[in-house]
Amino acid sequence: MDFHQTKYEGIGMEPQDVPSSDESQLSFDDLSQLPLLSHAATLQTPATPKKSDAPRPKYEMNLAEFPLAFLTTRIPKEARYLIYEDEITGENGKKVPRKWKVLPHPEHGFLTPSGQSTLFELFQIWKESNFESQLIRFGNIYELIKRKNLTQDDEKTYERIRRDLDTLIGIIIEAENAFWDNEKSAYVDKKFHLFESLHFYHRDPKKSYQDVLPFSYITASVDLWHSVAANAIITLRNIDSDLFHSLTPTEQRLALYLSKMLHKPVRHRRDVEKFGQQLPIITKRYTDVKKQLTRACEGLIKKGFSQFTYRYEPSLRRDRDNIVFLPVGKLDSAKTSNPEDTELRAKRALLVQDIIDITGASDRRAFYARAVNVLPQENILTCLSLTNAAKRQNQIRKSADHYFSGLILDYARKSGIRI
Repeated sequence: MDFHQTKYEGIGMEPQDVPSSDESQLSFDDLSQLPLLSHAATLQTPATPKKSDAPRPKYEMNLAEFPLAFLTTRIPKEARYLIYEDEITGENGKKVPRKWKVLPHPEHGFLTPSGQSTLFELFQIWKESNFESQLIRFGNIYELIKRKNLTQDDEKTYERIRRDLDTLIGIIIEAENAFWDNEKSAYVDKKFHLFESLHFYHRDPKKSYQDVLPFSYITASVDLWHSVAANAIITLRNIDSDLFHSLTPTEQRLALYLSKMLHKPVRHRRDVEKFGQQLPIITKRYTDVKKQLTRACEGLIKKGFSQFTYRYEPSLRRDRDNIVFLPVGKLDSAKTSNPEDTELRAKRALLVQDIIDITGASDRRAFYARAVNVLPQENILTCLSLTNAAKRQNQIRKSADHYFSGLILDYARKSGIRI
């Protein structure tokens, strides 16, 4: 993706479009130690504050909204942080700039897809205890491996999960105007950790990997604990572990986002390029962002996350699109179409963009769209392949657009089709 505002010390994200009146956009409203044990020792529960003893949350956050992990293991070497910036409408219609910046662990770096799924399982375990304290008791790493449906006798898997946990302890989030304090009626800037400490226990302290006891836990920060419970229940409601771990990293991220944003029965529109930055989808070409987003949407629906439908519509930005998500059961006033129609339109839009990428004639989008709508896809792809081959072999005399248009017009004339 050609992020012209990207400060590639990190991964830069651009502001989003101003929402329409019926859209659900990013919202602030939705947002002791155990001793080492011998064989005869008894487990002592660390004294931790219960929810009833803790101060009532003044603000909320939801990790489903903001980027936290890269969705690929191919992290750019020059990336110093992961950053997302947007602008929302605050009190009295005032525009408020918002920034979410993730600083990596100094040794282990950024969270990866494995870290994203490990964090999901920690939240599942936390939810099972009704978020009663800051402690998330996962037992041991093998329990997390089992919950993630991974091979338990793989040493690399063990090390990867251990790295995930270590990374979660070390990453830092810097948030500007990312929280609203109801008590003080003011936006809050915060710099914080998600988790404070990680605890493992061994029978023999001289042999750290021998006979690990099933008493391990990770301690959430006070900021996370006070903010997450209500939103986490909403976000996890429609996604169980089996479904989540059957998804690709981008599908996982999209599922969490949609669970939050479509909790209320209203449509949700985002600029495709800017939404790709928020997930984030890291690629140089806009057309690749749209392809990956379409693939993630289709993958979610086919794998059973069927709480939504989607469609694309032209954006006010030239050669760009919006993606519109609708909860199942809500009528779309713009177009009442079934999922098959939505998928067909998405594929045709991607094909038009592929043609423009090869011909370079973005001003001919309307003509290409008509051709894609009336001609067989196989014919379009054949003509596009021939054009690309001729272009690479320097066999085109005038232009790639002229060459491609000649091929499809010739086919249309012979077939009695009018473009």
